[in-house]
Amino acid sequence: MRGDDASLDRFPIPFAHDKDGGRYANTWGTLIVKTPDGKWVNWSIARVMKVDGKRMVGLIVPSQHIGQIWGEWVKLGQPMPYALVQGPAPAISCVSGIPIPAHADEADYIGTLAGAPVPVVRAIGIDLDVPATAEIVIEGHVSIERDCQEGPYGEYGGYLGEGSSAQPTFHVETITHRDDPIWPMSITGRPTDESHTLWAMGLAADALTSLREANLPITTAWIPEDSTVHWLLVVVPQNWRERLPGVSSEALSRRIGEVLFKTDAMVFIPKVYVVDDDFDPTNLREVVWVLSTRVHPVGRRVVFEDQRVIRLPQCYDEAEYIAGKGAKVVFDTLQEKRHLHASFDQGYPEAVRQRVLDNWE
Repeated sequence: MRGDDASLDRFPIPFAHDKDGGRYANTWGTLIVKTPDGKWVNWSIARVMKVDGKRMVGLIVPSQHIGQIWGEWVKLGQPMPYALVQGPAPAISCVSGIPIPAHADEADYIGTLAGAPVPVVRAIGIDLDVPATAEIVIEGHVSIERDCQEGPYGEYGGYLGEGSSAQPTFHVETITHRDDPIWPMSITGRPTDESHTLWAMGLAADALTSLREANLPITTAWIPEDSTVHWLLVVVPQNWRERLPGVSSEALSRRIGEVLFKTDAMVFIPKVYVVDDDFDPTNLREVVWVLSTRVHPVGRRVVFEDQRVIRLPQCYDEAEYIAGKGAKVVFDTLQEKRHLHASFDQGYPEAVRQRVLDNWE
C-alpha cells in the first residue's frame, strides 16, 4: 500500500492500557534506521504511538542508538528514513531489545550466533533492508524536530503513565503485509513481561562485559525480572580478596560503580548490589533472603551523585527528571567471613543428607 492507501487505520491497533495517550503501534516490533553515510544500521525496539492513519510518534532517547542516529540526520536537516517491522523471526525481536555495542549491526550479531546470514529484502520506498520473515513492514521518514506529543504510556516500571513529551513524528508512506498478518504486542506493566525478561538479560550481559573488561573479578551479573530492571546484582567469587590484595569491599564497590555508571545501558538502573556467590542470583526467593539479611540499614553503600537520569525509571522526583541528574547507589553486601547457611545443603553432615536423599520419594 502506497500514498493515501498506506494507512494505519486499516489495522486494528488496540490500546495497550486504558490510560495510554493513544493506541500504540509498536511495543514489540523492530525499528530499522541507519546513519546518513550508511556505515551503521541499527535494529531496536522503542514505543511508538499511533497519531492517525498517516502519522505515528515515537519515543527517541538521545543516549540510545536510534537517538544517536536520528541526531546525525537532524544535523543534516534531512528526515530520517525508517522501517518498522512487525512479526519478524523471534531472534530479531530479542536482539533488537538488548544493548549490543554502538556501530555494531544487530543483523550481523544474529547471523554470527545462528551461523547463517539473516534473510533480508529491500524495502519498497526507502534505502533499507528489512527481515524477509516480517509480517508487516511500515516505511517512511522521521521528522527532524520533536513536533508531536507522545504518551502517556504504562511502562515497564509497572505504573500507568502520566503526562506526555514532544517527540519526532514517524510519517507513514508505504505499508507491506502478508495475508492475515500477525502484529505482536508486549503489554508492559507490573512483572513479568518481555520488557523485563529480555531487557534484564541483555543489560546484565552488558554490565558483565564492562566489568570484566575493567579486569574486575566478577562471577556473573544478574537483574531480577521482578525488580522491573531497577536492580543489578554483581556477583563476586569467594577469592576476590586474594585476586585484589589490599582492596576493601568498599573500594571494590566504588570501582564497580565507576565502571557501570559510565555505560549507556546503566542509565536505566539506579541500584546495584555487590554480593557474594554463595546463592543463586536467578532465584528471587534467595535474592530476597540475601538482600534482607546483608544490606546494612545505614552504611556500607557508595552513593554516586549527579548521574544521568531519564524518566523511565520510577524512583526519582520531578526536579531530578527535569534536570536529568540524580543519585545512584552501589550497596556493599560482601561478608567479611562467609557464614554457613542454615539450610539442607550446608546445615547437616553429608552422611545425614545422603541418608535423607536415599529415602526420599
